[in-house]
Amino acid sequence: MNRATEKGVRFCVSYFFALAFFCSQVAFCGGYLEIPKIDFSPRIDGLVTPRERSGCQVTTLTLMGAFQRPKHETFVYTCATRDALYVGFVCADPEPKALVTSVTAENGPVMKDDSVEMVLCPALYGERNNYFHFAMNAAGVKYSWDSEFDRPVTGWTGKASVTPGGWEAEFLIPYTSIRGRTDISHWRGNFVRTRPARSGQPEEVSVWNDPGMTIHNYRKFGFLRFVKPKEEDIESLLQQLMELRQQELQSTQTEKETTATQPAASETSSVEESK
Repeated sequence: MNRATEKGVRFCVSYFFALAFFCSQVAFCGGYLEIPKIDFSPRIDGLVTPRERSGCQVTTLTLMGAFQRPKHETFVYTCATRDALYVGFVCADPEPKALVTSVTAENGPVMKDDSVEMVLCPALYGERNNYFHFAMNAAGVKYSWDSEFDRPVTGWTGKASVTPGGWEAEFLIPYTSIRGRTDISHWRGNFVRTRPARSGQPEEVSVWNDPGMTIHNYRKFGFLRFVKPKEEDIESLLQQLMELRQQELQSTQTEKETTATQPAASETSSVEESK
């Protein structure tokens, strides 16, 4: 192998691994998330329903501190109403009866239980005192913290439910509760799930955008952008409907032509027999 060929092979191998890294990152980790604006109000009952999922953007989490897909996957659904941010977590777990929910007091350390968390910074740049921390365990016990005033956040709602495949949690955060607006270019934030150690299984912490040592690392918050439903999606749907309608018309026309030719074929057969 000459030197030029060797350099070409090395380039192709490097390119392949870089592409694989990029594709895997896009598939299941964070950094940038577009949150669609919707025209209906989600029902906060602890279950992320098909209607809510249809109006949301969905993302997944990776193991904290390692670029790996977690053993227990988590799907995070986000959308924005006129007045509030909706976030739904769907947490897969093969042992829902073994969920850890030791904390029962509101604003207690629910993060040590089976829990989900998020930090929201309604500004383009995260700072030490301009973000909000929310958490909930699998029993629906809530926690919140306003970093500016060092106190719980008021006015928000959240519920959780255990399901056959794990558990789910929903948050509805009014913009007024976090002094936020959706007409600015970007917010910052992050999402976390903790599955405590149990029965010989190690603790598993998953994150959307890896913050390093702690979710409170405001320099590593991902970007959140509020967007309207894409017009191209609507146009694509209309195009699909038109194509289906065209197929129906063609099918109907074919059936009519087939029916019209059948008597003629029968008559031809009779004529031939008479001969």
